[in-house]
Amino acid sequence: MKKKGFTLIELLIVVAIIAILAAIAVPNFLEAQVRSKVSRARADMRSLATALEAYATDNNGFPPMGDRVPTQAWDPLPAEPIFHSRISSYLTTPNA
Repeated sequence: MKKKGFTLIELLIVVAIIAILAAIAVPNFLEAQVRSKVSRARADMRSLATALEAYATDNNGFPPMGDRVPTQAWDPLPAEPIFHSRISSYLTTPNA
């Protein structure tokens, strides 16, 4: 009489191996999500800097800062071609 199927010990070993693999994979997945968010934010900042530089080229200056008094005459800021070099100083890695 031959039994078909797995014993309880064999099933427990398989479940334990799957749990160990999941415990290794989940933190790596969460870290990859954080890295992708940082990468997207960096790309968005680069796109914004490129758009501001294009605006400055077309209008001979950057748009006024948001903290200016609304009654002041609109005066574009002088063009400074250093936006790309300052982007990385504003970005930090988020805490998971």
